[in-house]
Amino acid sequence: VMISGMDAPGEFSEFTSPPGVKAALKNYKIHTLPYRGNNEEEFLKGLKEEVDSRFGIIDNYVKTKYDFIFCVLMGTDKFSDAMWKYIDESHPLHTKELEKWLPSITDYFKYIDSHLGKLKESLGDEYNLMIVSDHGGIGVYNDFNLSQWLIDKGYIVPLKKFKRGFFTQERANK
Repeated sequence: VMISGMDAPGEFSEFTSPPGVKAALKNYKIHTLPYRGNNEEEFLKGLKEEVDSRFGIIDNYVKTKYDFIFCVLMGTDKFSDAMWKYIDESHPLHTKELEKWLPSITDYFKYIDSHLGKLKESLGDEYNLMIVSDHGGIGVYNDFNLSQWLIDKGYIVPLKKFKRGFFTQERANK
């Protein structure tokens, strides 16, 4: 069973394999609430809801004894992208005021660890649990989109007009 996350076009798309798995998912959100710089409590609550949702789904599939289960937890990545300045004193946007969120941030990671521990216990020795990351936990100080820079400078021209940002239903239909 595969349930996709980041880079899936949206809930309207077929983001599961086999495709029928999607129908069994209740209130599954591919993307959690975005961080806007002033919604820390709401953002962290959304990240925990994502953990509950993903692990609830995983637990159901573990009980049915599938050979392979793949699930994406985006919260830790979203946290690093949005809130690294809260924990890294060397971050250019770090302030002492942000440190009031440290207990909530620590609780979030303990929450994930707790779910992983329960999952490992439920799997026993019969299964292997692999935790994979596309990068380590590190802050984002800036970014550089090479493709967009090449387009902006006129070095490449896309074959079709496209809209920057997340996939939309309109783009998926083209």
